[in-house]
Amino acid sequence: MLCCFCSLLCDRDDLHRGCDIRSNAMKMLDSYDVTKATTVLRLPSKIDEIVEGLKQRLVASTSILLTGRIYSVETSRAVLKAADALEASLDASELGWGINNALAVARNGAFTTSLADSRATSQTFIVLDDGSLLDRFPRLPHALCLCSGDQKDSRTVLLLGSPTSAAIDTWSSLFPNTWSVPCKMEQATNALNQWTSHRKLLDDDISAVWLANLRASTYTSIVWSPACLSSVSQPDLWIEELMDWIRGQNEETRCSSLTLSGLDSTFQQVCTWTTGFPGRIRFRHTHPIFEPMESNYLSWIKRHGNDPRASIVCVDESAKAESFLPKSVLDSFAGTIVELQGRSREVNHNGSHVRLPTSTAGYDVDATISRADQVVMAFVPRQSPTANESPTPTEWLARLST
Repeated sequence: MLCCFCSLLCDRDDLHRGCDIRSNAMKMLDSYDVTKATTVLRLPSKIDEIVEGLKQRLVASTSILLTGRIYSVETSRAVLKAADALEASLDASELGWGINNALAVARNGAFTTSLADSRATSQTFIVLDDGSLLDRFPRLPHALCLCSGDQKDSRTVLLLGSPTSAAIDTWSSLFPNTWSVPCKMEQATNALNQWTSHRKLLDDDISAVWLANLRASTYTSIVWSPACLSSVSQPDLWIEELMDWIRGQNEETRCSSLTLSGLDSTFQQVCTWTTGFPGRIRFRHTHPIFEPMESNYLSWIKRHGNDPRASIVCVDESAKAESFLPKSVLDSFAGTIVELQGRSREVNHNGSHVRLPTSTAGYDVDATISRADQVVMAFVPRQSPTANESPTPTEWLARLST
């Protein structure tokens, strides 16, 4: 069974049992009690009335933003269709993590590898971790380990950055030859350049085993995620520098980037197939216009937050309890907010903020999702043991935009 709660899409029971993300998501989904939903919103006629009111608000809007946690191919296509129909701005890159990587790759190219290739052939793993990598991908060490049971993987793991003690222990339990070298993420590429600038020199005074292993490695995988660059001032330039270093390594040996994207990378891929752009676009007269700065959802909200005729449609098909939109936005936005999220049904006194229940991709409904390495596009069958009768995001968007 493929797990849909992080982009590793783990498919083994032993990986499922040890994953905090999966455990927390399952507890939350199992705890929902649809019988506590507002009675009037469970009446089809009342829902029709609310949807019709929202449609009128959207038609009258001077500016519309479509955003959220959009994780499946199916919903991505529906979002693009709705954005076209509503002539909306569109950005689904949470805090800009994915778009930073897309912009850097578009300018400079990339030397990437897949999870399967990295696991099977890498001699050394350089893991760039700001302390949050295993929070986002809890079973990553196990996914890269070739051994099972009590056996250990003898390959070298270099943890570069500021990994937590728990992360170091997890890597060390599977890879005994694990080394942690503290370094600011901002300076990581400089450190790599210094360590490998004289690869061919066999210095007798090299006392660090990890440095000797790094220089002798015939195939190195750089394991990292754009989401771990929150402390880096210019993440797109940082990514370009990393790819330049990898390019230089390939003049003498083999080196690749195992870039771990979040579940939102599915939307970026679908958006690129459909429009030629990875996101942050604005539709005008059926034509998408690429606006990497103006269509940034945070910038858009800042510009339009005081406009009562502006509207936000936030699609969230994740299993997260917290809203995609910051609480400050939910409390202060002057226009209309429509959230398609979770199991709850909420409407404020004047109908300007409505939350409608929807399905979780890969749990309530079948979903096609991109794996973290963006190499595999997997079909994830529905996992829920009970039926969720709430409309899918595709169904809600069709009702709101046509």
